[in-house]
Amino acid sequence: MPATLPLDHHGPTELSATPWDATDLDRPLFARFSACVEQAGGHAAVIDTDGRVWSYAQLQHTALCLAAQLSASTAPVAILLPAGGALAAAFLGALAAGRTYVALDPAFPPERNRLILAQAGVDCMICTASTRHWLSAAPAACRMIDIDALDGEPLPTPCGHANSIAYIIYTSGSTGQPKGVYQDQRGLLHDVMQYSLAVHLHAGDRLSWLYSPSVSGAIRDIYAALLNGATLVAIDIHACGLAGLARIVAAQRLSVFHAIPPLLRAFLQSEPPPAALATVRLAYVAGDRFFASDLALFYRSFAPHCLIYNGIGSTECATLYRHWFVDAARVQTALVPVGHALPQREVRLLDAQGIPVARGDIGEVEVCSPFIARGYWRQPALTQRCFRDAPQRPGWRCFRTGDLARERADGLLEFVGRKDGQIKIRGHRIETGAVEAELRRLPGVRDAVVLALGAAEATQLVACLCGTPQPESQLRQALRRTLPEACVPTHFQWLERIPSLPNFKADLQRLKQQLTPAPAAGSELPADAPWPQRLAACWNDALRRHGPIDTQCSFADQGGDSLAAMRLLALLEKACGRSLPIALVHRQQTFAALSQALAALTDGRPCLIVLSPGFPRLAEFAHGLREQLDVHHIVVDASTEATPEAQAAAAAAQIRALAPDTALHLLGLSYGACVAFDTACRLHAAGVTVASLSVGDMGPAYAASPRLHLGGRLRQIRRILSGREAPALRRKTLRLLERALPAAPAERLLQYLLRRTRPAPQHGLASELGALLRQRQLSRWQPGHLPGAIGVLVAEAGLTEKWRLPADLGWSAHADSVRICRLDGGHGQLLDAANEPRLRRFLLEQMGLLPPAAHRVDMPPRS
Repeated sequence: MPATLPLDHHGPTELSATPWDATDLDRPLFARFSACVEQAGGHAAVIDTDGRVWSYAQLQHTALCLAAQLSASTAPVAILLPAGGALAAAFLGALAAGRTYVALDPAFPPERNRLILAQAGVDCMICTASTRHWLSAAPAACRMIDIDALDGEPLPTPCGHANSIAYIIYTSGSTGQPKGVYQDQRGLLHDVMQYSLAVHLHAGDRLSWLYSPSVSGAIRDIYAALLNGATLVAIDIHACGLAGLARIVAAQRLSVFHAIPPLLRAFLQSEPPPAALATVRLAYVAGDRFFASDLALFYRSFAPHCLIYNGIGSTECATLYRHWFVDAARVQTALVPVGHALPQREVRLLDAQGIPVARGDIGEVEVCSPFIARGYWRQPALTQRCFRDAPQRPGWRCFRTGDLARERADGLLEFVGRKDGQIKIRGHRIETGAVEAELRRLPGVRDAVVLALGAAEATQLVACLCGTPQPESQLRQALRRTLPEACVPTHFQWLERIPSLPNFKADLQRLKQQLTPAPAAGSELPADAPWPQRLAACWNDALRRHGPIDTQCSFADQGGDSLAAMRLLALLEKACGRSLPIALVHRQQTFAALSQALAALTDGRPCLIVLSPGFPRLAEFAHGLREQLDVHHIVVDASTEATPEAQAAAAAAQIRALAPDTALHLLGLSYGACVAFDTACRLHAAGVTVASLSVGDMGPAYAASPRLHLGGRLRQIRRILSGREAPALRRKTLRLLERALPAAPAERLLQYLLRRTRPAPQHGLASELGALLRQRQLSRWQPGHLPGAIGVLVAEAGLTEKWRLPADLGWSAHADSVRICRLDGGHGQLLDAANEPRLRRFLLEQMGLLPPAAHRVDMPPRS
């Protein structure tokens, strides 16, 4: 199999791709991952939503330690973790142990997750002490494994193989019972290989991770990154919002952006600044209908060179069966075509009798391949009915998707619709029959029909009911106990009777004509319209409705989902002309409460920008400040590549784009302290007032101390290498370090060592080398002078005391005065719960929101 298959279709043919070989499909998935670890164990594999970086070596070690905890069993393993490195390690650990995993989504109703656990027959669940409480439905005999508390040695030899069942993904069944689609490791590898070669993925790529781990869309994100040596960036869209998403794309320098069309559409409508998306070379858009109108929006924000990769697939087909790089000149219909054929995934269009139709005619899509899903978990009769062996093609199997399509003369496939009652809304497959069954179970409902109505780009689920009318809020609350949020109708209409055909089936065409026309989005208001009117327009636009608003009814009970909430936040930010906190809009928020919260915000709540790498308890500490402050986090990349000056330039640009209209305060933690200082100097030079700057446990004295970067670090590296690595490596490492550190090329040497050393995480060699490199960079750092006072946080048990650094960490020479706050514990404990009250008060004093207390030490500038 060549390194590049004929998959490009006007794609990035000039880019190199990480090579794949036919033998990769005959080996276990973990072998391919381990090869990436061999190449670059110190390279960033996953970046958590809080900024924590997992190297390839750390991910491998955690996965093997977890695999050692999994007993030999044919029962699946449930995984209940948020997106991030721990979840990726759990997936890899299960596969290394030869176990099948089932990823659960904590956003699903507990009853649905209980049904999934029961149908899958799991015997253990991987979680953490906090996530295990998300699910109260686990079977009593289910063993819990805390991935944060693994002990023991790693599994010496992974035992999975290419034919091992890799995963089970659950979709909605027509009866309302979850239906599990399962796939083996070979099929998973084949899908990732085709995607990788089509878009030319390589180790320098940085991929977004926006999908729930319980859907097939996440598979390509996770494994395409980790099986090509690339970096995967986890993003919690519900925490960062649409404006925050643009900032993350910029800060993390993403090169591959993957989102379902409804999320991409909402993101584009929020008007992200083009500069924030300049690094994206490829936008992967699939999982729902993509419209020609989306293309015009796309290139307002993404760079002209950015390619759009699009296609169509299904969980059973694992994953795409058609794909292409969108050529706007060839889009002749409102719906963007879904692409060309892929090798080893043959597509036929069949009529009702199973006979292929002529080109240009509509037919049902049948996919034949040796790599489609193996079937439906623990449902052999359904598997036999839906999957069949291909005639005269040993090892090939066929699946009829229910998709209706036509093939154009140029070979492009155009999606027409669905043969059955299944529809797709916001990327979720929805069986209308399952929703109707749940509706008919509700008291007072005699009959129910569910339809998908509305504009093509804004399809909504509408329930038509016969019986005793009930409040919509009660109907939604009842349905949410058993159905995922995407399956809960947006609108309910009560009718005297459901029109029927002569065969007594519902007459859907007549029914659509009887319904009240879908609410239109609100019209554009003049800029000087009264604020209550503008707020009401944003609320109705987000919900795609019009008319009076029940001010005491929650956003969710008026039909709002998580995507509508993000849309509302973006509309409010545009109306206010400023960034707003994500927590302002949530699904339980009422219109009255939102109005009050906005009034409080516009009264001038100060803005705090925190600059730091991933730091323990940062999320909890920031959450505690949000009652008084508008808190934003800019992730400082503590990797080996970015200098403080370069990161400060990027941070200053982000802050100026944020343009807070209240007092601006900066807090830098660890390596972020130096970046925060340079950022404040840049903002000051640009005429932006920084009301206060506080820095946490790092400063100019660190860079100036030869004992730190030549003495302590080398001794620590000697201790790590002593007795743990081959003598030749130990001698070579120490000789190179001692000779080269005083010289200019030291950074390149350290970067080489970071790439070539593959220690187990607890040995800490990569961490020590990285710290040594950052101190080398800081040794050339030349901080300027910032008018005003700087607040300095000092860890009592940190290196300040151990190495007898000055009490102010060297900041007094660079500001008019310095105020010091001493905190208990070491560097990593700055934000511990025990320090939080003292630290919070100190910061509020720095901001002028509290009078000074006696716990601080003031130091004048040095002469």
